[in-house]
Amino acid sequence: MGRSVNLTILLGNVGADPEIRYTSTGTPVARFSLATNSQYTDTSTGELKEITSWHNLVMYGKKPADVIQKYVKKGNPLHVVGHIAYRTWTDKDKLKHHHTAIVIDSFTLLGRPTFQMGESAPDPDDGGGTVVVDTDQSSELHEDNPF
Repeated sequence: MGRSVNLTILLGNVGADPEIRYTSTGTPVARFSLATNSQYTDTSTGELKEITSWHNLVMYGKKPADVIQKYVKKGNPLHVVGHIAYRTWTDKDKLKHHHTAIVIDSFTLLGRPTFQMGESAPDPDDGGGTVVVDTDQSSELHEDNPF
């Protein structure tokens, strides 16, 4: 079989504060949604319309989960690079389920990071930051996903 590519690049707004859970081996897993918008022209009216698409995002690892939990909040703009992962499982009632998610390989916080009271304020010259993680996450996504 020839080479293939599974690459997703998204630029959008976070849909809800991230949720952090843990695998059975203690690996933190951050999960949240990202909204992206696209536009098209309605051919019958000539009106410009917008469509919002929602994407399920997942990220593994302590450092990324800590950064996500601390700085990524609902409404924040975010640039994500990752890959699409599909899961299928059968529940206790023998119903088959399917789930599609973007596994984040790296992300860039856009705009100014948020902070909680009592924390030191972020550097005002810091317009964002980049976190890059090891992408060897595929086995955990399929075998031990707490979502």
